[in-house]
Amino acid sequence: MSAVQESTEQLATPGDAAAAGGDALVDVQPAEFPAMTSRGPGGAARPLSRFYDVKVTVTVELGRTSIPLSEMLKLNEGAVVELNRAVGEPVDLVADGVLLARGEIVVVNECYGIRITEVNSAGPTGDAPKN
Repeated sequence: MSAVQESTEQLATPGDAAAAGGDALVDVQPAEFPAMTSRGPGGAARPLSRFYDVKVTVTVELGRTSIPLSEMLKLNEGAVVELNRAVGEPVDLVADGVLLARGEIVVVNECYGIRITEVNSAGPTGDAPKN
């Protein structure tokens, strides 16, 4: 347990202090939660299939750049912003800041798409761009 979890604090609340004619104290204690497990009742493993219908928003990142705010405020229609990725370099497929895969831009029924050319085998703490 951390020092915050071990300690009990006393806080004065403005409304209570005025009603009591002084500084009223409120007993504040850390919340206690049961340990999280990946097992269900009886020790059975919970199947991942229960998450198959969960929708995840993915983003295709073409590239990035850093520009001063003053320059960004000058951007208007027709302005060109140079990105850090070369033509022909794979783009990133990202979900919640985690790199899932890389691929090439394609056109599918008049819409952009991505053809996966490389799946990221690193875990969630691996090579992942963070916003």
